[in-house]
Formats: sequence, structure tokens, C-alpha cells
Amino acid sequence: MSKKLFAYSLLACVVAWLLFSYVPELRQFLPEVAFPSAWLRGLAWLGALAAALFVAIQVWIVGSTFRSLRNRQNAPDSPEPIPGLHINLFGEIVWTALPILMTVGLILAGVAIWTAR
Repeated sequence: MSKKLFAYSLLACVVAWLLFSYVPELRQFLPEVAFPSAWLRGLAWLGALAAALFVAIQVWIVGSTFRSLRNRQNAPDSPEPIPGLHINLFGEIVWTALPILMTVGLILAGVAIWTAR
């Protein structure tokens, strides 16, 4: 019972935060965060590090996806396919590239907002 209560209260907090964030009349009740200018340089480096890590991880994911699909098709001793599990190249590319493109779009939008201030 306490786990459900905790989960529902956490969900209510997230919904309230989103409501306060996106309704202009309620925005005044949210706290504002201001960083000293020295911290902004640190945040910029941290953002650059996070972006580099993101790119490295995505390159690794895309590379391993292509390698696994290529090896699966060319290997003479590959195991029998699992019934009901059909993996195709187009599906793997879409479901690998879609989150990458969405995240890159969010990064570009965030950079535009960050530099506009």
C-alpha cells in the first residue's frame, strides 16, 4: 500500500510541476534558479562533455546494431531464428535513429534557448 501511495504522490508532484511550468499564470509559483557567471563556464564544459559522451554512445549503438545484423545474416552457424521474432534492417535503423534524432533536436533547441539569454 505504501509503495502505491508513494508512486501516486510522485506522479501527482510531476503533473503539478508540469502544470506550473506550462501555464503562464502559475509560473510565478515556481522557484527560479540563477547561477553565478563562473558556474556557467563549468556548466558549458559539462554540457560539452555530456554531448561528447552522447555522441560516443550513439556511435557505439549504431555500430553494434549494424555489426549484429551483418553477422547474423552472414554467419553459417547462426542459431535458428526465434519464432515470432522478426528482426529486419529497416526496423533496427528506425528504432536506433529515432531516439538519436529526437535527442539531437532537443539539444539544438536547448542550445538556441541557452544562447538567447
